[in-house]
Amino acid sequence: MLKKVRQLLSYSGATNRRRPPVVLMAAALIVVGALQLSGCGYSGEGEYQADGIWPLRNYRLELPEFPFESGVSRRFEISGYSSHGTSLLTLTIEAPDNYDFSTLDALVDVQLRHSYVDHFHKRSALNAHLVDMRIAGAWQEASPEQWRCRYVYTSREINQQAWPFSLTVPVQLTRALKCSHFIPTGRSDYDLTVNIANVPDVLEGATASVELASGWK
Repeated sequence: MLKKVRQLLSYSGATNRRRPPVVLMAAALIVVGALQLSGCGYSGEGEYQADGIWPLRNYRLELPEFPFESGVSRRFEISGYSSHGTSLLTLTIEAPDNYDFSTLDALVDVQLRHSYVDHFHKRSALNAHLVDMRIAGAWQEASPEQWRCRYVYTSREINQQAWPFSLTVPVQLTRALKCSHFIPTGRSDYDLTVNIANVPDVLEGATASVELASGWK
């Protein structure tokens, strides 16, 4: 990739007297786009994508899958990860069979560190937000400590809500659950640790994966 970029720059420089400014501008945009798409600077784990031209860039990092079971502690090095200051961390849990995830009170601890200093640290039961809303009898925002989990209901109308919730319609059995946190990030050599506890035996064989995403808007 870098070799092709150097060749293009060299060619543009050698012929700039014969080419109009519009052509040179187009060549420059191609070079910038190639660098943006290449994900230069990231040397951590997982599949990293950075597309678009700054400041309209979007960043996305998919980390390797790991077992979702009690006692698991998975540490990821994400050196060179970039963002717009905040990232959406999404935890996806996949079960071997259909399961009522509204009953899942597994404890998931997420810790983001930089130079051995905590940058972000949250720990709560996955269904804590849902339990609180059921007690309150109405939808409410999750507390800063709680995961926001998106449950699938047996009603299509409920599922079309911006954030589905119902006191009367039951949660549908599914094989996957997505939960999220907004976390403060910048551009740094982070390491991310996920600790799992209190997973029921019925979810033996379940897996989990983590994704970080940061958009320009």
